[in-house]
Amino acid sequence: MKIARLSDRFKIKMDGVTVIVAPLSGRQKLEMTSLIKQGNDGKLYIDKASQELYLVKHSIKEIQGIKDHDGIDYSLEFDGDCLNDTCGEEVLSFLVNTYFTVANTQIMSGIFGEVISPMSGNPVKGILVERVAKMSEDEKKAV
Repeated sequence: MKIARLSDRFKIKMDGVTVIVAPLSGRQKLEMTSLIKQGNDGKLYIDKASQELYLVKHSIKEIQGIKDHDGIDYSLEFDGDCLNDTCGEEVLSFLVNTYFTVANTQIMSGIFGEVISPMSGNPVKGILVERVAKMSEDEKKAV
């Protein structure tokens, strides 16, 4: 078994866009899974939209390859170590029809390379995940 350190970083590459993510802490994972709503029928339902927003806000640390409508590189805005609400919503809006969540889940399982569709079991074209290599102490000193 392997465990991701909270300081680890991973790249999700999607058709010219690269998203750098960090693993969620155990507390964050529990908080994300507790996002539920009660329906009119009294039953409890997973609030998937809130979970997706939570994952985006807390895991994304950098994004490359997207521009705003003025042609300016899109930059993330943070509130502490997570994206602020507005930025989180904007990034979620961009990522909503991608395999970002599947890729992020695959990373946390320690699976790198091609992203596998949970529906078909086949690789998703144009999406890859990789671990960002850590610099050695000698490499850090040379910078």
